[in-house]
Amino acid sequence: MAVIVISTMLISQVFVVAKEGLSVRLDVLSAEHKTISKILATSCVEVAIVKLNKNYFYLTSVSGEIISVGSKACVLKKIEHGVESFSHEKKVIVYTQGQSGGSFTNLVTVLEMQNPRYFSKFDEPAVSIISQAEFGKSAL
Repeated sequence: MAVIVISTMLISQVFVVAKEGLSVRLDVLSAEHKTISKILATSCVEVAIVKLNKNYFYLTSVSGEIISVGSKACVLKKIEHGVESFSHEKKVIVYTQGQSGGSFTNLVTVLEMQNPRYFSKFDEPAVSIISQAEFGKSAL
C-alpha cells in the first residue's frame, strides 16, 4: 500500500514538473513570435519609406498591401499624408502590421518628409521617423 502511495506521489510530481517545463517553452515561443511580428511590421515601414522616396504622394490601396519579407509577409495597411507646410515639409502617418504564429504587431509610424520638387533633381526626399508606437485594432 505504501508503495502505491509513494509511486502516485512521484508520478504526480513528474507531471507537475513536466507541465511547468512545457509552460516555460510556450512562453518563450510566444515571445519569439511577438519579436518576429514586430520585426515584420518595422520592415513594412522601411518598404513604405522606399515607396515614398520614389513617389512623394504614394498611397496604398484601400485594402492595404501585402509585402513579402523573406518567407514571411507584412501588411502595409494605410498611408495618410498631412498638409505640406511653408517649408515644404509634411507629416506622413504609416500603419503597418506584422504577424508570426498567433502574435500580431500593429505599428503606427509618423514620418516627416521634404518635398523633392524644391530640392535638386538628384536628391531624394528627406524622410525622418518622428515617432513609432504599437496600436490596437481600434486605431484604424
